[in-house]
Amino acid sequence: MTTAPRIYKLDRLNEIDNSDELFILSIVQVFLENAPITTNNLVLALNDNNLEMIYFWAHKLKSNINLFCIESIMTEIKNLEQFAKTNTNTDQIPGLVKLVNEVMQQAITEIKTDFKL
Repeated sequence: MTTAPRIYKLDRLNEIDNSDELFILSIVQVFLENAPITTNNLVLALNDNNLEMIYFWAHKLKSNINLFCIESIMTEIKNLEQFAKTNTNTDQIPGLVKLVNEVMQQAITEIKTDFKL
């Protein structure tokens, strides 16, 4: 059985403390508690066309994306954050939110599966 490549990596967590499985599990649990809420709030902010809140939630999500090495949307989350903050390229924001939401949902599912949570 071949395991498909994961959308996330634990490299940064292992850099912090690769010897403590409980540490990594606790960070994963916090991620799983917060990331779905943050991602949903980003979508709600888009639905409300609230650039200030899109910026806020994108900024908050960026650290999770970085910590879990979700490289496929790192550029997109930075662009989303910047576009919302500066009220530029607003036509690209809906597509960026959609992509970030889809990838985050996939990452959340993979992490839940991998950690049996």
